Amino acid sequence: QAGNTHQHVDQPHDEHIHSSARATDDMINITKTINTFKANAVMNGFTDADWDSFQKSLKDYGLDEQLSILQKYLDAYYANEGTSK
Repeated sequence: QAGNTHQHVDQPHDEHIHSSARATDDMINITKTINTFKANAVMNGFTDADWDSFQKSLKDYGLDEQLSILQKYLDAYYANEGTSK
């Protein structure tokens, strides 16, 4: 933009911060989606279409990626568990 002298230069840590913030937002959205679905399902039941929509929402919020990340850290924890003694 004309007159804008400020330029943002991405630093390596910036990418990690943005990635971490997005992961946190995704987990918040996943948790809210699950809690909302559970409450609605208990009170009103749910259809196959509701279930499919719920599954799509979780996928859209990155549930598969989040689970993959958590599994990586869990595997590393168990792999190092015997070496900490």
